[in-house]
Amino acid sequence: NTGNPFVSAANLENNIISDRNLLFLSDEQFNLLRSGQILNGDILLCIRGSLGKFAIATRTGGAIASSLVILRLKDINVVSLDYLQYYLKSQVFIEEIKNYQNGTCQPNLAAKAVANFKIPLPPIEEQRRIVERIEHLFAEVDKMSACKAP
Repeated sequence: NTGNPFVSAANLENNIISDRNLLFLSDEQFNLLRSGQILNGDILLCIRGSLGKFAIATRTGGAIASSLVILRLKDINVVSLDYLQYYLKSQVFIEEIKNYQNGTCQPNLAAKAVANFKIPLPPIEEQRRIVERIEHLFAEVDKMSACKAP
């Protein structure tokens, strides 16, 4: 239970990285990796098995297994992480996965295919308004659910 976290699809739970059954790499193993090292704010996306399962890294450190890819925002002034998270939960994203998936027994996505996904990307201020609206609607649903509870 020491060293650098080695995150697999099994560690992606409820859009966070779970420590449950987390494996670790020695510094030597970690330093051999040329890519796949996790930075704070990275989105880890499953491309084998549970396609579309994802988590957002809340700290820098660790590496990903080959069943995952990292989506890394280059400019937080262009893409809202909250907006992107709602997109990854959407039916639009699920349809993109269906368009590119392959494999019969084990669903797969080629890492390069993810780069071809069409992501509706309005200006950043509109992304923020969309997120605010979604969160407002979820809060309203929660209120209605609480009123119906016995």
